[in-house]
Amino acid sequence: YHVMHTGAGANVLVGLVVDGEEHLALAREVQRNYVRGEVVHVDFLAIRRDEKVAIDVPVRVVGESPGVKQGGVVEHHLWDLHVECLPGDVPEAIEADISSIELGSSLHVSDLVVPSGVAMLTALEEVVLSVVTPQIMKLEEAEPAEGEAAVEAAEGEEGAPAAAAEGGPPAEEGGES
Repeated sequence: YHVMHTGAGANVLVGLVVDGEEHLALAREVQRNYVRGEVVHVDFLAIRRDEKVAIDVPVRVVGESPGVKQGGVVEHHLWDLHVECLPGDVPEAIEADISSIELGSSLHVSDLVVPSGVAMLTALEEVVLSVVTPQIMKLEEAEPAEGEAAVEAAEGEEGAPAAAAEGGPPAEEGGES
């Protein structure tokens, strides 16, 4: 629990002892109890310090976008990036600086600054995030369509025959019993 909650995030190197033998490991998948948040199960990947590993690293958004100041909103497309590096070079996160992103613009993987020793495996043309105009739902007072108005008028004029056609009681005619 304590190792998984250090400041280094999810990509923490762990010295794991199994049957008296120590292995360098990296947590691959962490399963938690959804109610209590407790760690239930961890899958570890045994690694070597001299071999590169392919791993997912989170994206951390930094800066203030001029597009957001103009009323836009940030849309995330990628939350994690797939990178390859030595176990000791795994970054905590890769920063996405949005301080130059205008309204209607996007930040691509190719625009990100990757630490030395880290190779990007995610396609460079992928969009990490965009600053877009928010969608606003306009509610206008709806008037009945021409066809609906004609049906309502016809039902109002005909009265009893319309009720009979809809399964209502038959209309009495001429007062005969």
